[in-house]
Amino acid sequence: MRAGHRFFRLYQQSQKNDDLDKAIAAYDTATKLTPDGHEFQAALHGQLGLALAHRFEYFGNIADIENAIFALECSLMLTPDGHPDKPGRLTNLGNSFSRRFEHSGDLIDVDKAISAHEQAVHLTPDGHANKPGYLIDVDKAISAHEQAVHLTPNGHVNKPMYLSNLGNCFLRRFERSGDLIDVDEAIAHFKSAAICFTGFPSVRFRAALTWVHLASRVHTSSSSALQGYSVAFDLLPQVAWLGQTILARHRELSSMGDVASEAAATAISAGKYDTALEWLEQGRSIVWSQLLDLRTPVDAIREKEPGLADDLVRVSQALEHAGSRNASTQDLSPQLNQDLSMEQVAQSHRRLAEEWEWLVERARAIPGFEDFLLPKKLGQLCSAANAGPVVVVNVHKQCCDALVLIPGLDEVMHIPLHDFSYKKGQELHQSLNRLLSNAGVRVRDLRGSKLVATRQDGSFQHILLILWSCIVKPVSDSADPPRIWWCATGPLAFLPIHAAGIYDKNAPGDNISDYVVSSYTPTLNAIINATQSRELLRKFQGLLAVSQPNTPEQSPLPNTTVEMTHIKQHALNKFVVYPLEGSVASMKSVIKGMESHSWVHLACHAVQNRVEPTKSAFCLHDGHLELSTIITKQFLHADFAFLSACQTATGDEKLSEEAVHLAAGLLLAGYRGVIATMWSIKDEDAPVIADHVYSELFSDAEPDSTKAALALHHAVKRLHEMKGDKGDLAFLSWVPFIHVGV
Repeated sequence: MRAGHRFFRLYQQSQKNDDLDKAIAAYDTATKLTPDGHEFQAALHGQLGLALAHRFEYFGNIADIENAIFALECSLMLTPDGHPDKPGRLTNLGNSFSRRFEHSGDLIDVDKAISAHEQAVHLTPDGHANKPGYLIDVDKAISAHEQAVHLTPNGHVNKPMYLSNLGNCFLRRFERSGDLIDVDEAIAHFKSAAICFTGFPSVRFRAALTWVHLASRVHTSSSSALQGYSVAFDLLPQVAWLGQTILARHRELSSMGDVASEAAATAISAGKYDTALEWLEQGRSIVWSQLLDLRTPVDAIREKEPGLADDLVRVSQALEHAGSRNASTQDLSPQLNQDLSMEQVAQSHRRLAEEWEWLVERARAIPGFEDFLLPKKLGQLCSAANAGPVVVVNVHKQCCDALVLIPGLDEVMHIPLHDFSYKKGQELHQSLNRLLSNAGVRVRDLRGSKLVATRQDGSFQHILLILWSCIVKPVSDSADPPRIWWCATGPLAFLPIHAAGIYDKNAPGDNISDYVVSSYTPTLNAIINATQSRELLRKFQGLLAVSQPNTPEQSPLPNTTVEMTHIKQHALNKFVVYPLEGSVASMKSVIKGMESHSWVHLACHAVQNRVEPTKSAFCLHDGHLELSTIITKQFLHADFAFLSACQTATGDEKLSEEAVHLAAGLLLAGYRGVIATMWSIKDEDAPVIADHVYSELFSDAEPDSTKAALALHHAVKRLHEMKGDKGDLAFLSWVPFIHVGV
């Protein structure tokens, strides 16, 4: 119990999520070890429930509030009438019912909350200091919360929370009375909470979203909702703060849902297409964008203030190192000196983040640098389409739309996708997952994919037909380029848009590859950065070719040696190829090779970690080369990567807007273009693709990675022809290969 209290106090002081997790683990262990009838049993359940409720406040995980309510109910059952702590425990339970109502909208929870609070009031004598906090009579509650807001000075850390509580009271009265005056009051107080300049960012962010949702519900004009979203996006960098580890930031973001798509849908409905595009860029791949910000060149600032430029470089490098430290809490009972060490590291991390923010503000004070590291506006984002159209597809329950940037056009082309829906996207994603699961394509190996009978509406043919008719054709009818980049949101981010088409052998029709060469990009900024950095790139610095035919504890991949043979044959004596095969391909040697060569080919096993996506990895002879390691590197010569491995662009469904996969990690590490796979590939197919890709890329006097997408396009067409018309088995072979970047 003491360990739980200690971690909970640390959490209250630092608001560090790791401390809260440790407190919950300690309380949970204590409740299980405490014998029935022990005097501390009720208190332990109460503390566990309170800690879980706090975590729900941060992450919005419904399981936390469910478990909190269960623990608090256990605490009450063990607390006799007349016990001085019973009113407080009833209040905690009532508050938890209220929180669950705000998440679910189930009015039964409101009744339970009222009942718990009324019992707390009944058990508390008049004049008791805590009695105002137990009041659930809405009018009295409003009066009490208004007094709390009035007595709390502006700038106080708890002011946003008090304003949100007052807004919730008006919302409860509106739910009972339907009086629009009450909902307007609620919106006003949530707005005031959101725009406070101090207080916990998560509280202010949640207040902004509540403001948005209420305004959308009762106001015919979208102006208030759009204003609320603007405030929410300004708060996002503080919620997923640089002072947290990458893992902690991803955990924060996984609880936010589809805020970017939701906001974009509202802006699109209001005809504000430029705002929608800017918000999709600002609200997606947030952690990647933060890391790219830390790597922003400061040469121009150095000309004005050399000392500031040096400080920006120093702090950015330290923040990258701090952000990538392991944030796991597997050891729940470390020694005190280890706790202090961890806390000291975390405090140092937070101080670095605060110093970085101060340095950035100093940079923005320099004339000409007012926009330094601010989110890009449409005028800057348009440069993403310099090499060809970029299609950002927003998929939301409200509406589905394509926002297209065209070369030379300084406005957004809007294409409504009336025949597509969020539900349809989910159904297609589920159908694809069933196909892949039934086929057994989980790792690259020698086994052939299994042919399993599927319903016609769950086949590859059906999935690709819907993508063609509902997404690709409406876009191609409005823009007919030879080259296109796709940037998808929601469930569409996991679907093969690049292979959309009509593949019915009885009535063959059009497909996307007949018209355009497709690439993907996680964000517009990824294209802009890749294009700008490539302009500074020196000539081809050689290819690192990694082959793992017999990785320990993995199935054999004999055809990786065939890939190596093809690469060497096409390179001849014209280009440098540095092979690392078998046991020579250690993690250290591969990293060293990537640092000195501009291209890398990785023919090996790869794994996608769905629990901790940054632990997704390439399987090398002496261990796993993890994404968390790769993204800490800045490969100065990096240009092109061919990931001839499995699931290298699979991503994580909980973080669909964060592009947490190996291909995106290589882009972040400095590679401009990446060939990757959406799911597991067959060992026999990889050499075919590699052979055709390198035959084109090595045919010029100087290898040009910007031709990789076209080379892959031709290679996939060849593999498609080789596989013929074998139904889903053929699709499993050629569809997974994709190009990401430029």
